[in-house]
Amino acid sequence: MRLQKCGQCNKRFKWAQISKSLLFSYKPITCSHCGADYKITFSSRTISAILFTLIVLIVPFAREQELSIPFVILVIFIYYVLLLSMILPYIVKYEIQHSMIKSKR
Repeated sequence: MRLQKCGQCNKRFKWAQISKSLLFSYKPITCSHCGADYKITFSSRTISAILFTLIVLIVPFAREQELSIPFVILVIFIYYVLLLSMILPYIVKYEIQHSMIKSKR
């Protein structure tokens, strides 16, 4: 699992760039080296949406098992912060916005 590279200059995107993009509703990424703009692919949006909503399944399970509220909050926190924010940037893929390619002068 590696972070995606720019298709123009082969420079690897930074983890922080991708995380920031995901945090702010799939904001496009601009390559820091060549200036090419990238948007998240539809399949990556779908995968991330599914992963973000999977945690909802714990609520009925927690009620059935009579788990404490602090424990459920801890599980949700670990899921979102540790799993999604740390791993999702390695999973999602971006595609170049061909109409937005900037020429380097």
